[in-house]
Amino acid sequence: MNIKQLCVGVAASMLGVVGCGDSGSSNLYDVLASSESDAIAALCECFELNEFTSTAECISDFDEPASATEIACSREVYETNRAALQPEADCQNEALNDGERCLNAVNACDETAHEACFDSVEVVLEACPEPPQSIQDALEACEEEDPT
Repeated sequence: MNIKQLCVGVAASMLGVVGCGDSGSSNLYDVLASSESDAIAALCECFELNEFTSTAECISDFDEPASATEIACSREVYETNRAALQPEADCQNEALNDGERCLNAVNACDETAHEACFDSVEVVLEACPEPPQSIQDALEACEEEDPT
């Protein structure tokens, strides 16, 4: 299994937090988006392991763009349901930050070391608490409302 396959599994476990982020904001959506963006940037420093020809191509592949409508909707869901989402957001944020630190600490572009980083992130993400189904449905509705 290559790093790209591992990362896709990790990224897919996020609640649609992609394509934007403002680390200066306290909105949970923005905090998670920023952490994910940082982890993707660290991953893409070794773009060759992921079978890409450049860092930009790697980031582009993982950074799924979201429309302004989807982002606004998701931010609203995160803000409205902050208390219910906080435990999951804290867990996911810590997992992504740990993954970024791990990737930055490994020997250059060693595939085995990178796989170990993503294995550990995946374990933590799988153990994160899930929000109530109604909140998951609201976030999915944000994606469905997007005309793009």
